[in-house]
Amino acid sequence: MKKALKQQVMAGIMAAALTLFGSITAFAGSWQQDGSGWWYQNDDGSWPANTWQWINGKCYYFDESGYMLSGTTAPDGSTVDESGAWTVDGVVQTQGTDAGAGTQTASSANPYDNDVNRAALAAYLYDLKNSPDYKWYYDSQHGGRSLTMDPHFAVLDANGDGVYEVFVYCGGPSMAPHWLLYYDNGVKKKEFGTMPTIGTLENGQFYITGGNHGWFWGELYTLNGGVLTVVERLEYDMMRTANYEAVQAAIGQYANRMVTYNMVYFSDENLELYLSGNGQDTGVK
Repeated sequence: MKKALKQQVMAGIMAAALTLFGSITAFAGSWQQDGSGWWYQNDDGSWPANTWQWINGKCYYFDESGYMLSGTTAPDGSTVDESGAWTVDGVVQTQGTDAGAGTQTASSANPYDNDVNRAALAAYLYDLKNSPDYKWYYDSQHGGRSLTMDPHFAVLDANGDGVYEVFVYCGGPSMAPHWLLYYDNGVKKKEFGTMPTIGTLENGQFYITGGNHGWFWGELYTLNGGVLTVVERLEYDMMRTANYEAVQAAIGQYANRMVTYNMVYFSDENLELYLSGNGQDTGVK
């Protein structure tokens, strides 16, 4: 259907804006709508898909079919409001404005094209390659003896602020450490045990849950200004916790809402691939 619409759009039409989005000229492209939703036709006849794009100073995400997301979470964990605009902590982010005024300056359609994110990625990359915290991971891929059987990591924007975090998962015995790396003028870390899983939720929150041998737990987090805060912790032991089903259900409600991320193998090649430049997330499941 979009291809048929595309052929009908001629230079000079749609000079007036669609009311929802304000004035957009035909030269700059135009908003279109069909039975499946809103999409954007660029002035060369193409349309964005599986990507972010700046339009009239705001950033929008378009899915694999080219339709704009609204009132939800994008695949990279960033949030968009009901109009489709990228938001951080409920504030619409605009292009080229002062970050001190509550918005972020970005030089392209990529929300991660900013100096703070690049500094964070460079710090993560150095830390992951050099810190003794990850000796088990590096031993396993460089031929040394290691208890770690299958180390992986995920890159995600846990709180939707345009700066990536890294979740490192050992994939081995429960005694091996797992880590969340986040950034505040340097790398900060929180260690987890018992086979954890991380996922993003709405409103910039994220959830980490895990367990082993009948004991399970879940923690709801916020990350603001480099401060990691536990909003709620739930845990139960199937053998010792009375009425554990209620706690199990509460953890399950969070788990069912989580957007979880793919893990990639902890290797030099993947570290460089996902953590260089503006970085890239490892994709959602």
